[in-house]
Amino acid sequence: MDGIRIPEAMRRVLEHIASHPEADWRKPWELAHARASLFYDLAPELLRAGLSSASETEGPAKELDYLDTPFELVPVSWNGGDGLHYDWVVHAPELDLSTFPMVSFAPGEDGAVWLGDSTSEGLSHLMVGVRKGRLGQGLEDPLGTEMWETLARLLGRAPDPDEPRITEGARSGLFCSPSIPEGYRFEDGPDGVGVLAPTELFGGLDFEAMPGDPELFERESLRLAAEGLHAGALSLLKNLRSWTPDDVGIVRRMAAQYVGLGRPMHARRAEVWAKRREG
Repeated sequence: MDGIRIPEAMRRVLEHIASHPEADWRKPWELAHARASLFYDLAPELLRAGLSSASETEGPAKELDYLDTPFELVPVSWNGGDGLHYDWVVHAPELDLSTFPMVSFAPGEDGAVWLGDSTSEGLSHLMVGVRKGRLGQGLEDPLGTEMWETLARLLGRAPDPDEPRITEGARSGLFCSPSIPEGYRFEDGPDGVGVLAPTELFGGLDFEAMPGDPELFERESLRLAAEGLHAGALSLLKNLRSWTPDDVGIVRRMAAQYVGLGRPMHARRAEVWAKRREG
């Protein structure tokens, strides 16, 4: 699935979905709804990667239809037709992690927000958000149902059904801050995702102290890119993108920095985004 390993907690959920007695003839989304609707609508790419019976032809990476989607996000689930989705944050694919932090992302809002520090925590909080949404609509409480108990067991954790940090729709007001390996540096950004990369590739700038001047960011991003300091250049380009999110040139320059960082997954997603803008 876009070159990353599906975390074990999600793999157990997919195996549970695939074990449905009608798995040979029902569509993957129907199976997912029957056994895991407490995660909203699991992403088609995820179902294709995890279910041998999946053969749906829906176009890939629909999240890239939105102007401001960060390229580090890999959708796990969709809330509905308004663009709100729930994602793994793959900051640095080269680390080959066994799990990823999770966020929710609503296009046109203030960037990605924290859902969990791991797949199991993020999915458990997704259940909490679904429950709060259903109660808010006067629907049946899923707490204690067979689906709730089964999914909690598969995740290896019992969700706090009243978790105060999670709202209806599984949103939070928290920034997602990743674990930082030795030798790496993390710079947050306006997309709620930021940049995690080897420290020496940032160029030593204090980005927070820089005045919010697009011309300054433009000059410094070009300089850092020319010097091979791709993480620093990417951090500044993410700020430039937040000011002009429809600028294809900025995104193509971001793609070049991803290549320089050895992250073809992110570069490929940036190129898909750019080609869609170009028609």
